[in-house]
Amino acid sequence: MANRLYSLGLGATAQGAPGLPHLLAVGVVAALLVSSAAAASKDFPVRWDRVGPEGGAFKSVAIDPAQPSTIYAGSFSGQIYRSDDRGETWAATPLAGFWGHIVEDIEITRNGIYAGLWGAGGGGGALVLSSDGGATWQRLHSGLAVRALAVSPRDPRRVYIGSYDGVHRSDDGGRTFWKLPFSSPVSQVESLALDPGDPDRLWAGTWRRAYTTTDGGATWRPVHDGMVLDSDVFSLAISPASANVVFAGTCGFLYRSDDGGRSWRKRVGELPMAATRVYSVLPASDGVVFAGTSHGLYLSTNGGETFSELGAVGTAVHDMAYDARSQMLYSAALPGGIFRYDVSSGALSRPVAGIRQTTVRAMVAHRDYGGVLFAAVSPDSLYGGIHLSVDGGQTWERLMLGRLTQQIESLAVVAAADMRAPDTLLVGTTQGVYLFYGAGRFWQLGTLLLAERRVNVLAAAADGKTVWVGTDGGVFALRDFARQSYAAAAVDERDFPAAQLVGLERQWITSLLPISWRGGAALLAGSRQGLFGLGSDGVSELLVNDTVPYAMVFTDGAFLVGTSRGLLRSDDNGASFQWVNPELPRGTIRALAVRPGQPREVALGLSEGGGLWSSFDGGRSWRFLGDETLGVGAYGALFSGEARQTLFVGTSEAGIWRLDWARLDGATAAAARPAGKD
Repeated sequence: MANRLYSLGLGATAQGAPGLPHLLAVGVVAALLVSSAAAASKDFPVRWDRVGPEGGAFKSVAIDPAQPSTIYAGSFSGQIYRSDDRGETWAATPLAGFWGHIVEDIEITRNGIYAGLWGAGGGGGALVLSSDGGATWQRLHSGLAVRALAVSPRDPRRVYIGSYDGVHRSDDGGRTFWKLPFSSPVSQVESLALDPGDPDRLWAGTWRRAYTTTDGGATWRPVHDGMVLDSDVFSLAISPASANVVFAGTCGFLYRSDDGGRSWRKRVGELPMAATRVYSVLPASDGVVFAGTSHGLYLSTNGGETFSELGAVGTAVHDMAYDARSQMLYSAALPGGIFRYDVSSGALSRPVAGIRQTTVRAMVAHRDYGGVLFAAVSPDSLYGGIHLSVDGGQTWERLMLGRLTQQIESLAVVAAADMRAPDTLLVGTTQGVYLFYGAGRFWQLGTLLLAERRVNVLAAAADGKTVWVGTDGGVFALRDFARQSYAAAAVDERDFPAAQLVGLERQWITSLLPISWRGGAALLAGSRQGLFGLGSDGVSELLVNDTVPYAMVFTDGAFLVGTSRGLLRSDDNGASFQWVNPELPRGTIRALAVRPGQPREVALGLSEGGGLWSSFDGGRSWRFLGDETLGVGAYGALFSGEARQTLFVGTSEAGIWRLDWARLDGATAAAARPAGKD
């Protein structure tokens, strides 16, 4: 990781089944949308809007030395953001095809903006270049995981990449690379530091200490005298005062060398915690050194002898950039996003306007008010919890729900029959289901049920009488919800619903769909063991095995079941199921949504080579809706808004995406139907 100093002159969804009102709760499960279907998007273009909630995690940050008010930030989700107002507001650049990657480093040179990426799941990486301020990107190198990047300020044609197998060098601005000769210990490269005045002098930090070369990588020697043997060198940085003064941030200490790395001295003793991980280090002028650690951001004014905390960041700081002219420090953090610290005033801020990189694990729309949406964001101290939008996703507000700190897996809203009574918000977590009573921004905790269970799925009937709960230990039912007046001081505990085990005890439930089946009320229940029919008497019947159902809907007289092996369909009310839709790419289907009132209109999400797809004939044929969502992991989908004509997709790393589904009707919908299919 190259840290930077800049100064003047320095460079379930469930649609109603027969006999039951439609369901609005969505217990969502992950879908990976990738690029294998890219060609289809040209035939059926759509426009998606990313609407929040705002926030995200960032790995890298850089200041444009020619225009210090322009900042670039690389996320843990393969996206690069640009700000033109010193980080106050942000906009995503059109870097496509890298969802699931981490933007490890950003280097700004005379040749343009270089960015190095690596796959979070170990799936390679890339080096990209923009020559127009991020408006467009060119892929220079693919397949190599870029764990560190260094570009020579003196000769920007000289580019080094640090990767798992060592260091690679380019002398033509990154167009071609060759692997430098390394002895076997010099691998698993985590950081690089390049002498700004000598493109042949380079330091490489590895998972076990550091090495250096003075001949452009032809030969290497170890430079770890004074370092702990098992030092994972996360960062290396050269002092602007002297190229012989080098700092190293490791898994337990911060080191300083005054002789080009020949010997090192620990400089972390004054940091507040032992074994603090120093992910980034940034030496400035006059003895100022910034340290980004696993516990926050720290400042030394005496060359690293002692440190003090810079504000209550409380998160892991992975990269930093400092503009000496404005005395503004920018840091990239996980979680937390981009922090901005004014060294002169001591003011710490965390601007998020325009950043939409949150993980949305669950969504639900209000039954009576289409513009009211609730979204569950993965838990962290800064963005986690439940967010509310009352304007169809345009703006979001984080709800303060007190003691709710567990990871949220599912949501449901039961609308009150009496306008004077509160609604019930159900929150399924890894430790039970919480019941809150209220409306809008104001909610009161009622109770916690099934505290010993992980609540994976909530399916709330629109009549407000029953909520089905899928857990890690079977299916439960919650019935007879409290109906209290807003004037009541508190909800009477005697009115809390009781949790009753319905069936499939000891099974890990993955999806639920209430149905009218074989003469009575029942459920389709997906579990890790397969697809089951579950009667009101608790008797279960295995319908399909050897697959895991993740999403189920009823549409146009048929059941559609998205599973780990593809799409199942039943046209005989669940008596039999068949594998269908050969035109869909193979993969796991984890998101299904039917447009309320339009049972032939279905949205579907696949994993591992699928994307988002649409059907206008009840799931008999499908057309790709990928566009810029390629590679995004979708945690679920629902229709909401006026006339339920807006599709919302909650993603694993890009917030919520919104599509005006109504634009897909008429001629567009006709084009979406393959010839000969109705």
